[in-house]
Amino acid sequence: MGAMDAVAKSRDFLLTLDDIPFASILVDSAGSIVFVNGRAEKLFDFKKEELFHQPIELLVPDNAQKDHKSLVKNYFLKPETRVMGIGLEVFAKKKDASLVPVEVALRPISFNGKIHALVFLVDIAPRRETEEQLRRSQRLGLLGKIAGGISHDINNKLAIIKANLDALSGKEGLSENSQKKLKNVFSSIKKSSDLTKKLLALGRAQELDKKKVEMVAAVSEMLNPLKRVIRSNINLHYEHPKDKLYAFVDPIQIDQVLMNLVINAQDAIGSDPGDITVSLSKEECSQEFCKIGTGFLVKISVQDSGPGIGGDIIEKIFDPFFSSKGEEKGTGLGLAVVDGIVNQHGGHLEVSSIIGNGATFTIFLPEHS
Repeated sequence: MGAMDAVAKSRDFLLTLDDIPFASILVDSAGSIVFVNGRAEKLFDFKKEELFHQPIELLVPDNAQKDHKSLVKNYFLKPETRVMGIGLEVFAKKKDASLVPVEVALRPISFNGKIHALVFLVDIAPRRETEEQLRRSQRLGLLGKIAGGISHDINNKLAIIKANLDALSGKEGLSENSQKKLKNVFSSIKKSSDLTKKLLALGRAQELDKKKVEMVAAVSEMLNPLKRVIRSNINLHYEHPKDKLYAFVDPIQIDQVLMNLVINAQDAIGSDPGDITVSLSKEECSQEFCKIGTGFLVKISVQDSGPGIGGDIIEKIFDPFFSSKGEEKGTGLGLAVVDGIVNQHGGHLEVSSIIGNGATFTIFLPEHS
């Protein structure tokens, strides 16, 4: 029996819809919502009774509502099934007016003797995020291999140059001017060497000296010198649990990560007074993340009271050579290096921000018992 010929038994049919593992909405030919299941409630943040007898356009973005009414009318003139795999990918509007990307499938069905449209919706935001993370990981992986290879070559050449300069600087009779020039060259070599270390971190090719570290005390020690570096009109706070937390890390590299995030937070605040809060906590992790460790994460967050970060910048913030500071202030390697170091520790780095309410960078590291 075809879908157009089937007459659904009202009660049993609606109970079946409630058990379907994705959002389902039943719409009549006038475009009014007849039924929504629990998954649809969760997707749109509406209660069922708030949606009954409402126009389906309530769940459609404002700029598409006018055209959508015509689409509904045309659909019922010639109802047809749209298979989920080749369905439409559109945006739906939640109760708070925020938009969520969804994949839509439609099926005409006879309900109470009249043709209705059964709408299936799948929230594809998690899939999009996963796909973007995969693309980003592939880009970083390729760039990292190139950067790692180049940095090794540069390091070898710098070592030769430095060895010859060491021999030259040991000779007697060098004029003061020559010694000054040699000092400038040594300084340039050191800066170049530091840059190659960043490239190695970007390529996740640097050697780590990991050890079991008690993080509550370690982070406190790392923050002490930073208190003398940041501006006097910025308050640096440290929040941590009473219990000890352990992670298997290279403390020098984690120090670099924390320093980079705190200095970035200061830059984000600008010249105004502000607050930077570094917090440490323990968090249970998902099964897919905790392939190693105890099943718990050490969570380090750096939050600033700056103006926040726009969504267009957040999308690219960990990309190598991307900087919002301008060419004269940043190389665009800082956060990419931080991301590389955290990943090399088997961890994960996230950023969240609300415009006008600062930004938070969060590091997740596997706990070490």
